[in-house]
This record gives sequence, C-alpha cells and structure tokens, in this order.
Amino acid sequence: MARRKFIKGLYVPGIDGPTETPLRLATNRKAEIERQAQWHEGNRLHSVAEELALLAVMRKQQVFLGAEKISVIAAQRQFRSGTRADETQAAHCLPGQLLLNSLPIYDLHGEQERLIRRRGMKPLPLFSKLTHLHSRTDVVHIALNSVDSLIEDMAGGRGLTVLLERSVYRLFERYRFEKPGGWEADFERVRVTVDGYRVAAGYACEERLDYLSVKQSRAGSTQELQSLSDQIVAANGYLGVVQDPSFVPETSQITNFLWLLKDVLEDNSQLYSG
Repeated sequence: MARRKFIKGLYVPGIDGPTETPLRLATNRKAEIERQAQWHEGNRLHSVAEELALLAVMRKQQVFLGAEKISVIAAQRQFRSGTRADETQAAHCLPGQLLLNSLPIYDLHGEQERLIRRRGMKPLPLFSKLTHLHSRTDVVHIALNSVDSLIEDMAGGRGLTVLLERSVYRLFERYRFEKPGGWEADFERVRVTVDGYRVAAGYACEERLDYLSVKQSRAGSTQELQSLSDQIVAANGYLGVVQDPSFVPETSQITNFLWLLKDVLEDNSQLYSG
C-alpha cells in the first residue's frame, strides 16, 4: 500500500504537515481521496497509540490510580483549519477529547503539576505532548470529515469515540490485575491495547461502509451520489490501514516507546533494564 513516508523530526502531525491537495487540482479524484484517507488514518493510529503510551507511563508512575472516571467527548481543541474554496476541513487525529474525572487529560496545572513532579515525571513535556495530541488535525477533503463523524459516533457504543474510552479502561485494568514488571511489560500492555482498538475500529469501518453503500443505492441526485462515492473511498482507505499488519504505529515499536518515556521521565536510568 503506497503511503507517504513519515520522517521523524521533519513533520509534526497536525501542526506543520502539508495541507492536502484540493480535489479540483487532482488528476485522479478517487486516488487522491484514497491517499488522503490512508494518510489521515495513519495519523489517527499514531495518535491513539501515543495517547495510550503516555497514559501507561502516568499509570505506572501512579499519577493515576486506575479508579478515575474516564470519558471521551467530542474534540474541543484544534490546530489549523480548511477552506471552503478547496472543500477541505481540519479532521482531528484523535477520535475525541479524553477526560479523567471530568477534566481534560492535559489539565496539569496547580496540584496536578506538583503531583507529576513528585511521581518522577516532567510536567512541561507531558503537558506539551498531551495538548498537541488533542489538537492535532489533518487538513483534508470534506468527505473524510464526514466519514470521521460516522465512525466516531455510532449507536450502541461502537464508534471510535467510545472505543478510545474503553481502550483506556482496558489499559488501566491490565495494571490492576497483572504483575508490574519493567518498562517492557508496559510496552506490551500498550501494544495489546492498540491491537484491540484496531480490531474494533475495523468493525466500525466495515459497518459504516455497508451503511454508505445502502445510501449510495438510494442517492437522489448526481451531487449526492458523488459525495457518497467519495465517502466510500475514504472509508475503504481507513479500513485498509487499520487492517494492514505492516502498518505499525510509532509507539507500538519498543524503541520509539522508550524514546517517548525518555522525554517525560526525570530518571531514565531504568528504561533499558527489565
């Protein structure tokens, strides 16, 4: 599957990434939407994996105790925006805003900041990473944002927003019932949780593809038919990345996971020991 290469240090998802090509300038509309969808879904998986990795560190360091009320709501912050002329919108990389005890996860001021210091973590890098994660967007064609809305909010709690919430619960549950272990054990908890997220995300994409196909068969105008066709291409692009075993989010690789820890922990001396 062709995919734009991620070069660490040269691109920060959601801030200085390229705005996608307006479809009016694309030589192949379908191929362009598919490319944008693959790129956006890749950034979504990178963001989910990084969020879970940071939560794992905070749980291990007992910034959280695992009894917190976890909820995910619609995204509240964002970097960048699209333009009406180009038919682009800023699509969030995370499928929602994570709240712990009804407060944004990046709200690390006052007593929370002092607690983080006592637990051996660096408040400023942690705040920066969490804030950035919840503000990341890709400026893409409006069809992608339409599909994002469909797969994030689904009946019966099957959408990506609820899925992120449940993934955090599952991660915290592993800390409750498993032996602590070293950082390699924490990496494995995150990796397994991300894998579980991907399986359920694939089901969500498949269900919404069925929904869009039915709507397409009943389209009442050429404009509606084109819009639905674009959304089907985007949803298929998402599904392809989610189900692609060769696509591994950055923090689902042990080296990158340890580098993330190095950024937010005061004492790095135990990172490479079991």
